Amino acid sequence: MKKNNINIFLIILIILIFFSFSGYSQNTNWEVPSDKKTVKNSVLTSKNVVEKGKSLYEKNCQSCHGIPLKNNGISLFPPPPDVGSQKVLSQSDGELFYKISVGRGSMPSFQNVISDEGRWSIIHFFRQLSQKKNVQKLKNIKITYFCVDSSQRINVEVFGENEKNEKLFISDAEMDFLIKRNFGLLLLRSEKTDFQGKTSILFSQNLPADSLGNLEIIISLKEDSRFDKVEVKLTKKWGIIPKTMNFNEIRALWSLRARSPFWLIFSYFGVVFGVWFGIFYVLFLLLKIYKSGGKNL
Repeated sequence: MKKNNINIFLIILIILIFFSFSGYSQNTNWEVPSDKKTVKNSVLTSKNVVEKGKSLYEKNCQSCHGIPLKNNGISLFPPPPDVGSQKVLSQSDGELFYKISVGRGSMPSFQNVISDEGRWSIIHFFRQLSQKKNVQKLKNIKITYFCVDSSQRINVEVFGENEKNEKLFISDAEMDFLIKRNFGLLLLRSEKTDFQGKTSILFSQNLPADSLGNLEIIISLKEDSRFDKVEVKLTKKWGIIPKTMNFNEIRALWSLRARSPFWLIFSYFGVVFGVWFGIFYVLFLLLKIYKSGGKNL
């Protein structure tokens, strides 16, 4: 009997191992029907299309596949490939469209989630990554700025150096303008540099500042395939000093006793008077009962 149990256990173990390896082979070798491989991208590429594809990727795909060209996808079985890798980019547009549409295993189907145009836009975004892979990163990235106090405007210029130490202005770079707050950073606006590596932002006249009227401003250059993230900080007296309220000078629950709200004072004395009135009234009734009882005797 014991020997039979061991045999049954071994048979089950062999079956599980077989299905595991067959499942692994099935997941790693994702065959696309031949008629789907040759399907052409029906959306013409443009800057706006690539931006749309990037936005859709970040919203729907990046949580699993990771940031493109960073190889930091989530740990799954099998692991989601980096969409900027040769494994992905070597596939035809039709293959990629089919896989995004149908899904398989841990990858869901996006056929009813993202429109046809959106899925083709994502593929255009993938193709654009192949160009970024061969881009030489710039070094010594600098952010220079000029402040116009009268209008509360900051003009920014971004440049770096190539491998030949030549100064190059960085165009189409995403920049965030933030203000430091007590519990984090407040994003005012995001801008892109023009072909001369320049951009600017106009600050509002009514931004709350610290007790001295200072705003701690952070200019952040977002990481790109051409450069790493760079930040600069500056302080300007461009804010409004918030009005501080002395809570001890107003009549409120949290104020001093002498500044208690009138309704609270009246309520307090009303309750006290009512309690004492009730006590004396009960004593009066008891005394009345006592006297009436003595007369009867």
